[in-house]
Amino acid sequence: MRASATEAPQSLGRIYKNGTRSNSKLLYLFIPGGVIFSFLPGLCLPISYVGHPDASHPAINAVLFAMLPVGLTFSAIGHRMARGEWKGVSKQLHAQLAISGAAFMLITARYALTGVHVRLYPAGLVLAISAFLLLSRLYMKFSAHEHYLWP
Repeated sequence: MRASATEAPQSLGRIYKNGTRSNSKLLYLFIPGGVIFSFLPGLCLPISYVGHPDASHPAINAVLFAMLPVGLTFSAIGHRMARGEWKGVSKQLHAQLAISGAAFMLITARYALTGVHVRLYPAGLVLAISAFLLLSRLYMKFSAHEHYLWP
């Protein structure tokens, strides 16, 4: 049976490079959810550790740290669903960790410039890890890409 000219053609969905097709609406859950859960610890932990260190509750900080692997998992699944392959997932996760680390560094620097004391543990340790993640991402983005021509 043929479709008439007035009927709209049926959607084929997203067509990936490898030829598979997907009509999944879960992509709208995984991509924004991964971004939110990945960046939220970078935005909230400096407030907890530096801005109000006496009022922070260990359970809240544990939940914020637990959001990071959940967000990275959501991002990896969303990246896989969007591209149709696992290639490039590590670059995506590295970039999200670097942006979350940059947010932590900027908010901590704002508090430090206003005269708030930044304690060595845990804020200083997380600050050092954030700086390492940001520098490694910048190195991989600009310097290493010229030396190692990855596709």
